[in-house]
Amino acid sequence: MANIQDELLNVGIERDVHCGNCGYNLRTRPLIGKCPECGNDYNSRSAYQEGIFRHGSVTFPAATSGLLLLCAGASWASLHQAVVAGVDWAYMPGAAFVLLGLRAVLTWIRQIRLYRRYCRVVRTVES
Repeated sequence: MANIQDELLNVGIERDVHCGNCGYNLRTRPLIGKCPECGNDYNSRSAYQEGIFRHGSVTFPAATSGLLLLCAGASWASLHQAVVAGVDWAYMPGAAFVLLGLRAVLTWIRQIRLYRRYCRVVRTVES
């Protein structure tokens, strides 16, 4: 009895499906495999859709940008109160907002990298 994975390797993709990493058109390639252009693993079965390009799947991280600005303002205000006005209790929320802001920066950087890669693949697919 044949393995399902082996059967899927013999079936080709019948529509335009692009690699999620480089934008290479995977038409006629197996449903599960590696992109011949960049080596990215993909699975184009309709239930999984991993490693392939889906138009509109990534947007600019506006919510994370807003959180980043909110944390910067709140931490500045709290630490300003603590240092200038001498309010001792303001150090704790200020430190918490600084830590939350650092986490937001790391998340924002990761999301911007993903968004830039997505834009690069969009340009490749549409050209």
